[in-house]
Amino acid sequence: MYLRSCTLCFLILIVTCCNGNFTEYVGVTSELVSVENPMFVGQDTSYVSSKVNINKIFDEILPKIREFLIKSGLEPINLPNYTEKILINGKIDLRNGFLHYMTDVKRSKNVMLQYRYKHIFLDIPLRWQLLGFNYNYDFTYLFIKKRGEAYGRVEDADFIVTLEIDLNKFQVILQEIKIHRIE
Repeated sequence: MYLRSCTLCFLILIVTCCNGNFTEYVGVTSELVSVENPMFVGQDTSYVSSKVNINKIFDEILPKIREFLIKSGLEPINLPNYTEKILINGKIDLRNGFLHYMTDVKRSKNVMLQYRYKHIFLDIPLRWQLLGFNYNYDFTYLFIKKRGEAYGRVEDADFIVTLEIDLNKFQVILQEIKIHRIE
């Protein structure tokens, strides 16, 4: 739900910031990508749009996206509860988790947009200088029971987020999130 809202907000902000004048904001590359999986049987599979660099647009709307995330209560982000069984009769329960500093995001490389058969694909490389997380935990193993808080941080992390926007169904699909680099 939040991902759809964020992405739709992102697209609305792109159109708003451009005021319909994409030539000033968008740089087109000559790189063409072949279609490996055509969306519909019987369609011409030779048509693929070139990838478009939308860095300027993305850089202009990133502060607005940060503001939207904060106003929507997504800083910090609640993490799902998680239970893992350990060997014989043991388990660890992670609960009440939070991910901090999500709004301290920057663009790490070129943001690329491509159009194919009423589908828009966005490759968004993002960098966080610091991501922090914490969980309350319950640890049980045989007769041992421990309760406490686990916390950690990841520094200088690059991720590539790939989104697909289906213009037929008006859906935003998170294709993948790749960890590109963590130091």
